[in-house]
Amino acid sequence: MESATAITLLLLFSACVQQGQDNNRNNTSDLGGFCGWSTDASCATGNDCKPGGCSGQVCEGISENTITTCEYRECYNAQAFDVKCGCVSGKCQWYR
Repeated sequence: MESATAITLLLLFSACVQQGQDNNRNNTSDLGGFCGWSTDASCATGNDCKPGGCSGQVCEGISENTITTCEYRECYNAQAFDVKCGCVSGKCQWYR
């Protein structure tokens, strides 16, 4: 019974993480195929933002610790797509 409860909680947690990812995705279509996303955290400078998530695919505020599933996709590679996580118009976002 305990393992069934643990599996249920894990599935619910995964669904919540995915929902959060879907809600926070910003438009990265102009970044040449890069498919990371941003939390749009408030910022004043680039030092207020950092890459996060298990595969570094989330541009988040320095105090955030976004939890993601740990799959890796080539389109998460910020260096290969020449994108950076920083402060753009007061929000942590990926940019070129």
